[in-house]
Amino acid sequence: SGKGIPAAMFMMKSKTLIKSLVLKGISPEEAFREANNELCKENDAEMFVTAWMGIINISNGHVLYCNAGHNAPIVGNQDKHDFHYYRSAANLVLGGLSDVPYKQGEFKLNEGDTIFLYTDGVTEATNSEKQLYGEDRLLTCLQNMDRSQSMEYLCCEVIGDVGRFVGDV
Repeated sequence: SGKGIPAAMFMMKSKTLIKSLVLKGISPEEAFREANNELCKENDAEMFVTAWMGIINISNGHVLYCNAGHNAPIVGNQDKHDFHYYRSAANLVLGGLSDVPYKQGEFKLNEGDTIFLYTDGVTEATNSEKQLYGEDRLLTCLQNMDRSQSMEYLCCEVIGDVGRFVGDV
């Protein structure tokens, strides 16, 4: 939430805190619960952060994830050459209210599948006609890409498409 240096510092604190908790080996839901409680302390500016975290077991593709008010990730299925939103119930944002439980979920990625995470800055990018880039346009952009390219290519193509959409705005 917010802009400028205070928001950037709050985000950096959130990221560092979550990473340190996960490196201890605790689950995504427990990491978000502990991070949330810490972020709520002395949060006079009432800042919050959305987050989506997944831990992938690369040997079997099992993903254990937790969503704290963040956009739904997009999953690309290698076999079907298809991208789709992976929608699930979102928990409360981090820093919003202390002592709330966070629930995690799980799904499986198959070899060659893709998971694409993004912020609302992508879908809420606005052009000169006050139109939002939106979820449908993002999904179409991904569907039309050459899936044999690298992840760097995929990200650059999305950034380029958003840039063309907003133009000089």
